Amino acid sequence: MSEMKQVSPHLGMGHSDDSGWKDDIIPGGPGAVYLEDCRSINNDPNLDTANPAYFWGNSAMQSYYGARTVFRHNYLHMSHVDQHGTGGMIGARWWEVYENTFYVVQNGNQSEYIMMRAGSPGTPAAPKSLIVVPQQAEIKRLRE
Repeated sequence: MSEMKQVSPHLGMGHSDDSGWKDDIIPGGPGAVYLEDCRSINNDPNLDTANPAYFWGNSAMQSYYGARTVFRHNYLHMSHVDQHGTGGMIGARWWEVYENTFYVVQNGNQSEYIMMRAGSPGTPAAPKSLIVVPQQAEIKRLRE
């Protein structure tokens, strides 16, 4: 498993190019950026002592401008995944986020695990969409 040293931005087609919204998408095809089998660690030195410990929007992956992203089999420590979109702008187009583990520290306060603001969700054949430790009781699975 590789450790990411910084946020992985996926800038899609670029801020002025909407072609990412005009062609066909092939799920599982070569048109997506795949980020898999990685670790994203929030190294904020206050996480172990703060009460509550905030994650401050730490992102493992951010996608923009017609991006197609597959984010799977990753471990996130006080981090989230973000697919950007703003009304009237060119947002992320397609995303698949599944079989990831989100770890929240003791007294952790993480407001979201997956922030989807644009695009369409892909549907993997057998999703195990969200695993959160240690606060599993607070998370509701939308799809089993």
